[in-house]
Amino acid sequence: MSLDRFTIHPQSSIFSTLLTTIERKHLRYCSFFFFLALIICYEAHAQNEDSVTVALQPIVITATCIPTNILYVSRSIGIIDERIIQNSGASCVEELLQSNANVDVQPRGIFGIQTDINVRGALVSQHLLLLNGVRLNDPQTSHHNYDLPVSIEQIQRIEVLKGPGSALYGPDAFGGVINIITRIPQQQTLQLKLSSGENGLVSASGNYDFSSSGIHSSNVIEYQRADGYHYDTDFQTTTISSNNTIELPFGTYSLFGGYTNKAFGAFGFYGPSPSREWTETTFFSASTDFSLSSIHFQPKLSYKRHYDKFMYDLRTPEVFVNTNTTNSYNGELQSIITIDNSFSMIGAIEGNADNIVSSNLQNHQRSSVGIYSTIHGVVKNNILFDIGAREDLHSEYGRQFNPALNIGYLFSTETKIFFSAGRAFRAPSYTELYYSSPTRIGNASLKPETGWSYEVGTEYLFHPQMRITASLFERDQENLIDYVKFTATDNAFHAANFTTAITRGVEAAFRWSTDLNFDYGSTDNFSLQYFSASYTYLDSHIDIGNVYSSLYSFTHPRHQISVECSGTLPFFINWTTGATHKIKLDGTNFTLVETKLSRLLSNVNVFLQGTNLLNQSYEEIAGVPLPGRWLWAGVELKVL
Repeated sequence: MSLDRFTIHPQSSIFSTLLTTIERKHLRYCSFFFFLALIICYEAHAQNEDSVTVALQPIVITATCIPTNILYVSRSIGIIDERIIQNSGASCVEELLQSNANVDVQPRGIFGIQTDINVRGALVSQHLLLLNGVRLNDPQTSHHNYDLPVSIEQIQRIEVLKGPGSALYGPDAFGGVINIITRIPQQQTLQLKLSSGENGLVSASGNYDFSSSGIHSSNVIEYQRADGYHYDTDFQTTTISSNNTIELPFGTYSLFGGYTNKAFGAFGFYGPSPSREWTETTFFSASTDFSLSSIHFQPKLSYKRHYDKFMYDLRTPEVFVNTNTTNSYNGELQSIITIDNSFSMIGAIEGNADNIVSSNLQNHQRSSVGIYSTIHGVVKNNILFDIGAREDLHSEYGRQFNPALNIGYLFSTETKIFFSAGRAFRAPSYTELYYSSPTRIGNASLKPETGWSYEVGTEYLFHPQMRITASLFERDQENLIDYVKFTATDNAFHAANFTTAITRGVEAAFRWSTDLNFDYGSTDNFSLQYFSASYTYLDSHIDIGNVYSSLYSFTHPRHQISVECSGTLPFFINWTTGATHKIKLDGTNFTLVETKLSRLLSNVNVFLQGTNLLNQSYEEIAGVPLPGRWLWAGVELKVL
């Protein structure tokens, strides 16, 4: 069967091609699942009229796509809330994830220059990054995923869904889904921030919030530069972003626009040569939120452009220089049916198209369309369930059907157990398919990755300020994609599919905090106001066949312990400290400690900050040394 008619041309309207790209026999799969879920919901409600109605609070949306209290989510999910973000002193999302999300963060450079994220031992390409529920993954290579055109100042919370997410979000969501949710400002403020430190670090930012008559707008401009911690590690970044919400009687409209520009030394990033890279990311999204009768609609549109220029060797700048430009288009129409306070259903259709224009990879384009449905509910106030499925049609790889089942049981309003199972898939990136360099060679014959994941876990909510979670999980994969060498004398890594791969693991986390309304500047005594600790154990088994070595498959730590805490010191000093200890599969280990001290003087906040305070010598990615101790200080002015 030819797949040519599934191609969506990026220049055309996504919505005008959605219905023509789905064959009826594939539409029946998700339609059947949708109506089966409706029958289950109706029968459960009819047979349990004596069940207690559950009032759901709109706290978590990533795991279900429906605003849901975390107590009623039958999945492992972590939340980095606004209080943690404001006190952390983090300059980028990756730094927040390091100590607070129980994931493996592997930077190639500090301050978010380029970072790989591994969730539950999945490769860097095997998690999905979202901004307000909109896909951000880069089609060229996952190494560009965190070229984010959004400021830390604009983030309300980050939700990290552990385990497969393809039943809701489609491709890439193997290890998990990371959803960045922006805040809606409620007052007019102006915030200016300036800092400077070692290695020629200079950082400046301005943030203007506006809120009046149903219009809420957050606007940020940031600049940062440094000379670097050794040769070819200098960098310079600029980010401009605007997040806007307009509330009207017939619905809420959200508009986001962002741009980020990076220029940095790429010492050891993709080979032994001193290299340099330039990237630009432009992102726009628009969404609305309205209801017709008992159905709630959430349409979304987004566009992302990413430009990348890479110079392999600074000593011969005219020999090997790559330029790549990708364009990604996304459109989604989601409908939510609330049957009562305990049962909700989702039906949605989504279209994606992307293309690349490259001096190395040549020009390519591809597209996909997905339809999905799911039901979320609570029976008799203690039986939790999410049943869903998604059908994706890819212009290159045909159809992918990804079901998911999540069930749980509430022993009380404090304790629950849950089980989840689901299928996920990922299509190869353009780089994995077509790239060619002295150290990396792509493979146009790659197959998409597929796999099933299973999890059993428990959660204890002692009160709103304390949460304990633990889980066991397994991920079984086929056609895992990695760069490999077949002999010790190979000069380059070749993209290839592994036949099978299994990752098993254990996670545990504890989080405690005081009253959320506590004023950090109200006491001059020592106090502990927030504490979190997490532990992850991972064990991977891959059928490597005749492969001599691989590049990314065995880079995750076997053990990882992360701790984050904050509070006050005498003289009204606020403090935040984070520590992460990793033991790699090869036995190497290191401990990273960071801290921030700050003091509020009227409306000026003075702070001192540092990373790698133990001055550890370490590499997250082989061949890419990371900096030792790095200190900086600054001031922050906030005017209401």
